Amino acid sequence: MILDDKLKKLKEILESYGQILVALSGGVDSVFLLVFAHKLWGDDRVAALTADGPHFADDELTYAKQLCEALGISHKRINADDVLSTIRQNPPDRCYLCKKEIFSRLKERADMRGCVLADGTNLDDLDDYRPGYQALQELGVASPLKDAALTKMEIRQALKILADEDELIAAALTLKNGTPIWEKPAFACLASRIPYGELITTEKLKAIYEAEVFLQNLGIAQVRVRHHGDVARIEVLPEDRNKFCDIGFMDQVNEGVKKCGFSFAALDLGGYQMGNLNKLTTDRQTYNLDDGQHYDFEAFTDIIARLRAPDGCPWDIKQTHESLKECLIEESGEVISAIDQKDDENLCEELGDLLLQVVMHAQIAAEENRFTIEDVIQGVSEKMIRRHPYVFGDVKISSLEEGLDLWNAIKEKEKAGK
Repeated sequence: MILDDKLKKLKEILESYGQILVALSGGVDSVFLLVFAHKLWGDDRVAALTADGPHFADDELTYAKQLCEALGISHKRINADDVLSTIRQNPPDRCYLCKKEIFSRLKERADMRGCVLADGTNLDDLDDYRPGYQALQELGVASPLKDAALTKMEIRQALKILADEDELIAAALTLKNGTPIWEKPAFACLASRIPYGELITTEKLKAIYEAEVFLQNLGIAQVRVRHHGDVARIEVLPEDRNKFCDIGFMDQVNEGVKKCGFSFAALDLGGYQMGNLNKLTTDRQTYNLDDGQHYDFEAFTDIIARLRAPDGCPWDIKQTHESLKECLIEESGEVISAIDQKDDENLCEELGDLLLQVVMHAQIAAEENRFTIEDVIQGVSEKMIRRHPYVFGDVKISSLEEGLDLWNAIKEKEKAGK
């Protein structure tokens, strides 16, 4: 299908909506959707909403506002600072959790206005790991660019056509530095620079953003600064890697990135690749009973997390602390029964079932950003050390009873201190 046919299809899709509220990020795709709808209808049937949070780049948020002002499009910014607490633990389905939270709020606004809420998902986006797209589907968010089979390259081409046809649109589609929006490098939320499982904080997001802006000002338009603790792993396009062969340039990058909050700056020799960190997820561990695989505690917690993921087991996904209470009681009773029967094989199995309950409760809590299984282990480890000073400290005891008395005394002191 050629571009003209796809744009005709897009027009038909939009006409079926009546009114549209565009989730405007300030990126190429949502900008094109908004401008195309505005060109089609004018001001009355199109409006925009932009979510504002610490994991979104300031320059894109600013441009979204400027674009709407230039074209006279109704635009609202929705504060989403609190969403950071939802994704703080940074699970593999982080994007799902974030999109579900933010787009639920945008959907409420759209429903109140009687509009169809639409986002800028395009056909190419389906080639990468996109758990956020599932959230959009669940909420009934429209993705007309994807439905019209438009690719990223075609969207850029179509934006240029819109600018060529209208001087006002051309001016609105030009960034402050003079770059037309259709030449703007692809961008993703700043949280995507932090590997899954590592905490997302405002400090990390700020360091990433400042480092990327610094590198862009050095003439590297397409760049990602991946956050690996104290290390900034810099990804640039393959053709830009040769810039780092200059010692003066390397020194400049090293000094500038350190000022942004990192201790070390490193160049990824493979160059920038979209969805680089997602490879850790799409290539995630597979489990097969036929390959003799050894499972440790980390693998077990990963299995439980996978069961609870959006593409996991429907039964496991719907469980809550309350719904699992009976299971916890039942599994505890079966452990006791196995002990009474002196059945080691059964006891081993039932302890596994009881452990499943513990990890399930911890996983549910982690998804709600309350605590993790690591917090459980840390807490009970500290408790054991604290209540056994005669094992881990220099306290001396002479009998079992004396040990129990000391345990209870420490326990009562802990309770009194809460």
